[in-house]
Amino acid sequence: MAGSSVEFALEASLGQERRVLVAKRIGLFFVMMSIMVALQSLTLKEVNILVRGEQMRTVHTAATRVGVVLSRVGIQLNEGDVVEPAASTRLESGATINITRAFPVQIKVDGQLMQVRLTEGSII
Repeated sequence: MAGSSVEFALEASLGQERRVLVAKRIGLFFVMMSIMVALQSLTLKEVNILVRGEQMRTVHTAATRVGVVLSRVGIQLNEGDVVEPAASTRLESGATINITRAFPVQIKVDGQLMQVRLTEGSII
């Protein structure tokens, strides 16, 4: 009977050690997650997006390129649209991305009707 008391005490002690170990691992997980969130917030950039004719939008992003941030916020570029700076340009905090949308124009060339997309200009 004495042996069983010792075994019980030993098992209880091991159980307590396991609980402490699990608690430490959970605590470490939350510390690591907090560090990751803090690091991400340090890398966020404030970027303004201005689509001509619309209200300016300000977004906070960790994207490194103009085209990536436009994609992430759901701005799709169409043929002929002009983006300044270019989509491949590295993003800086405080940058303003200007987008001029192209519009369709029909022109007649050598008797054939053609459709082109322009952002500005005139056809003579």
